[in-house]
Amino acid sequence: SVALRDTVGCPKTYAVQFAESASHQHVHVHVIPRYADQPPEEKGPGIFSRLGVDADECVSHQRMDEIAVRVRAALFRGTMPQ
Repeated sequence: SVALRDTVGCPKTYAVQFAESASHQHVHVHVIPRYADQPPEEKGPGIFSRLGVDADECVSHQRMDEIAVRVRAALFRGTMPQ
């Protein structure tokens, strides 16, 4: 959460875990930025309304990669609290 906050400038994050599929014996954890100006209907569980939006409303693949690289670098720099 700290690394994502430092990377994209969000004041809060949502951490969501999924581990219920019998066919997938692993855990999925998503850390989702929650921005200060986020509409009320997209807060809390409403964040999932952002799934399946039109491509012109999505973050580009290039930007996704940039964010991922910066988050990884932040994690390896030790920005996570001890």
